[in-house]
Amino acid sequence: MGDLFKVFPLSDEKIGNLKRVIMGLGAVAGGSALPGLGAVIASGKLLEALPKLISSGHLPNGLLESGFDVSKLGGEDGPLKRFLSWTGKSSLEDAIDWINSQPPDACGATTLADPPAGSLPPLSGGRQPIMFYVQEIDGKMPVPKIKMSATDPTLLDQDQIRTVLVNALNFWALKMNMDPSSTENEGNANLLISGRTGGFGPNVVALGDIGPVHTKKCRLIFNLAETLTIPEFMYTVAHEFGHCLGVSHADVPRTGALMSPVMDIGDGTAIQPREVDFAAAERKGWKRS
Repeated sequence: MGDLFKVFPLSDEKIGNLKRVIMGLGAVAGGSALPGLGAVIASGKLLEALPKLISSGHLPNGLLESGFDVSKLGGEDGPLKRFLSWTGKSSLEDAIDWINSQPPDACGATTLADPPAGSLPPLSGGRQPIMFYVQEIDGKMPVPKIKMSATDPTLLDQDQIRTVLVNALNFWALKMNMDPSSTENEGNANLLISGRTGGFGPNVVALGDIGPVHTKKCRLIFNLAETLTIPEFMYTVAHEFGHCLGVSHADVPRTGALMSPVMDIGDGTAIQPREVDFAAAERKGWKRS
């Protein structure tokens, strides 16, 4: 599974802004501190890569908003230079070719349109409450079918699924000063968990808002057409929850982290945040416990 894809179509306004961005980049490419910028613009490779670069956190979401200062993208300390370093490639063209060649990923993290407003104040002691509400469908958890393992097709029942989901959310609370807990009142929640069939890109098993969840309500939406093992489900929940905390793929190394773009659960035990993930959450404003 490779880098994530942008899932939702752009509005006419966003398409217009996208054209403005490309024109603006072309105007600054000659004086850019980033060699090769003009070539990837002229070839159309950068235009092809922009949705992935935005949704993966390498380029800011505000890129497609009117008034964005395009000249910042190609600077010496700009996001395109940081993306080049993150990939480990020797040239910008190689880096853009790499991300354009990646197949769809199981992770569909993105900033979804019109996230619900609202946030919750800290608890006593400074622990940040994360109240999640599960939008059940016909009395069932809105998640894919969950089987015991790749070799044991026994499906989990509803109580087992809820337990596994809560345990995966709590992985982050092992070292961060947060308190995930469920609520029966959707209006009290700052994390909404739901599911649907359709509207997903190829191989995408879940969508999640980019947080941080303590400043706005975020959503985690599962693809109900999928079937996952327990480790895959826990990895997906923990990974998507990390996005809700504000951590993007660009905030951690390309491999070796829970929040890396490639799902790698190894023997089934590598499903928790690692030190680089906790450090990334800390940079997003979360405190260590």
